[in-house]
Amino acid sequence: MGTPSLLAAQSRQVIEAVNQSSSAFYRRIEGGFVADNGSATAGWVVTLSIDLTASIAYAPSGAVSTAAGTAVGLTNTFDADGGAASAYGAVVADISTGTASLDAYWTAADASSALTNAEISAAVGHDNWVRLCDVFTDVTGASAATYTIDYNNRSGAPAAEFDGGLALTEEDYNG
Repeated sequence: MGTPSLLAAQSRQVIEAVNQSSSAFYRRIEGGFVADNGSATAGWVVTLSIDLTASIAYAPSGAVSTAAGTAVGLTNTFDADGGAASAYGAVVADISTGTASLDAYWTAADASSALTNAEISAAVGHDNWVRLCDVFTDVTGASAATYTIDYNNRSGAPAAEFDGGLALTEEDYNG
């Protein structure tokens, strides 16, 4: 096979690794940690109230924005089916206009995982955004819920999908 063939055979993995590494640098936020500031549930409607620390956000297009403050009114209405429900809300700073605005994009009720970056881009309508965190919301009644802030999918975090598993020799590749 030889070195050029070995590289060609793994080119897809290499390109994916480069793209994932690049996205960690080109879509990131410095600072920007959030805290629950009195989120509430009333009549199966969840309203997140999020405090955002001072931050600088960078989008893939090169857009840069500063942000800080409180976002109130990031809502999601759960089906009042009489039972418990849950959803993930991706708290996103849209920096397309030069001034960051916060919004939350929600999964369907009882989803097993948070939104992907592609799903957020489709919901926002462009790529000039950064994910601050995900908020797992567990609604246990018409006026009761718990909120768990999760930074695992935060923009700029190293990509977990690529483990560096490229073969360095033909023998390893054919393994």
